[in-house]
Amino acid sequence: MHGAMEASAGLSVAEQRRSLAILWLGCYLTSASWSLVIPFMPILLRQLGVAPDHLATWTGVVFAAAFATAIFASPIWGAWADAVGRKPNLLRSGIAIAVVMVGMANAHSPWMVLVWRLLNGALSGFIPAAFALVASTVPPQRLGRALGTLQTGPSAGAITGPFLGGLLVQLWGIRWTFYLAAAAQVFALALVMRFERGSQSPKPGVCC
Repeated sequence: MHGAMEASAGLSVAEQRRSLAILWLGCYLTSASWSLVIPFMPILLRQLGVAPDHLATWTGVVFAAAFATAIFASPIWGAWADAVGRKPNLLRSGIAIAVVMVGMANAHSPWMVLVWRLLNGALSGFIPAAFALVASTVPPQRLGRALGTLQTGPSAGAITGPFLGGLLVQLWGIRWTFYLAAAAQVFALALVMRFERGSQSPKPGVCC
């Protein structure tokens, strides 16, 4: 019975639960950090000189840009994770998100914001990587519950992020809120680096 409760990565039940808690917090912080700033992108674009008549168009393009590049990049990073391991892919995406947020905080034109959003879609993917890591470390009989629990992390972040973001943008401005969002992502990254013991090596026979 005890053997049936072990994950394929060799983690004990207690380690699986700790891993799930760490990844939940990481997903929460990632979702909350983006939710701090994305609803207020029109403020940044307006500060960068976008005319009111074009603000809606620029907002839509900037928002959609990340998803446009993610369509092509996500399968590539998924194959890379199969080759090198789930945790390295998670760390890579966390670093990319933090860098993108700092870059957007320092953007000096709408075109720079657009480029950073394109890079965001091409390089990030922390939350899907966290789901893949859980799927590789939790046994099948507990996988549904684990994934369902993990899903509440991004949902909670999406709820609290806009509320806190509205307060922070009002107090500090949109650029400093971007810096705070980047700091939240770095904290999530540090948690994963320090405490997450998920599988880091590719499985035998897996090819990218």
